[in-house]
Amino acid sequence: MKSIMSINPFWFFLTFWLLPFVVINILQSRKNWHLNRWYNPLRIAITELMVFGGAVIISVAYFLYLYITSEPSLFSSFSLYILVCIVVVFANALIKFLRLKRWINKHSNYAILAFDTPTSWIKSIRCLHIGKLDGVKDAKGKAFFYDKSTLVVPGKHEFCFDIQKRSGKTIVHLYSVYMDFNVAPSTMYVLKENEDAKKLYISYSCSAPETNSQP
Repeated sequence: MKSIMSINPFWFFLTFWLLPFVVINILQSRKNWHLNRWYNPLRIAITELMVFGGAVIISVAYFLYLYITSEPSLFSSFSLYILVCIVVVFANALIKFLRLKRWINKHSNYAILAFDTPTSWIKSIRCLHIGKLDGVKDAKGKAFFYDKSTLVVPGKHEFCFDIQKRSGKTIVHLYSVYMDFNVAPSTMYVLKENEDAKKLYISYSCSAPETNSQP
């Protein structure tokens, strides 16, 4: 136990800054592997929250240990900065979870739109964004954007999908696709792109096996 506590705070906090993001990216990749079945976004959000929460608890406990043992030489401004960043990231994950849960509680029979596209941590990726839904910009009030999927209220809708190319924080608009279709309650639709024809089509759909208003 003592050998663990004697680890340089810089490397300790840096590890707990990077590890949660690695775990979250693995979870998101697993979600993309299983686009042939319904997934519960609340469970994904809770898992993310637990990962970041665990990092916060362990990091704060380690920080307090160093403070109590009066070893100021082990502290560094960068270690403290990383600790603050971890807490901020956890708070962001908590806010995202609460917003998702509130939206699902209002629309318990929601549908999911997922974009079937390769993912990469390094290369730029193509992503799908609802530019307008029934004439409403960014589908405000009718959709909830979560990770690489979109939760939509059921019903007949007019979609304006924006195909974008994302590299880091840089987003480039490629083209838009207009589609009209009836979104069934508690159903997941997997959309795939035909790059040559610049069109979208539904490659797969499935119904929810259970009510997803609860995790």
